[in-house]
Amino acid sequence: MKSLIKKLLREGIENNSLGLLQTSDYLILVDTTIKKIIGVVAYEKVGNALYHVPAIASEKGYGFILYNIVMSIVSPNYIITDRDSSTTNAAVRVLKRMTEDPSIEFIHLDPSDVNYLSFKRESDEYNLLVNTKFRIKSPIDISQLIENGKVFRDKVKIDNDALSTKAFKFFSKKLNG
Repeated sequence: MKSLIKKLLREGIENNSLGLLQTSDYLILVDTTIKKIIGVVAYEKVGNALYHVPAIASEKGYGFILYNIVMSIVSPNYIITDRDSSTTNAAVRVLKRMTEDPSIEFIHLDPSDVNYLSFKRESDEYNLLVNTKFRIKSPIDISQLIENGKVFRDKVKIDNDALSTKAFKFFSKKLNG
């Protein structure tokens, strides 16, 4: 599965069908051929060499790609999921896959870490994965994704406010079903 996702990303970059747009709130992955948002992610710095991902939503198969893109942007720093109880089961499945990917380094937080959170109602696996920080060993070159995004944005002529609104609607729809 990991190789399929990486192949999908590589092909999307090579044939210019994937683009990456950025607003003040989100990174937005678009399929430029069908002019559709396929993923939205937000990230922000929360500490020394640590960023958190408070929001991520995507079409099936693109969550892993979005996490890889964020890790590539913030490299050599680590990322961690949102620091509240809103990490979805789908996101936890992606985090589990990330622990199995040899191209990603991960460290489980110690309970004494300031960023450690405990959710008594959740499983041990959930607690372990939301308290794990990740970083990519060899960052992906996303310059072509960014260029594809600029070309796409020029073609569809969309401003940041309208793009942020579309990204928020996409995120809300994915989160709420």
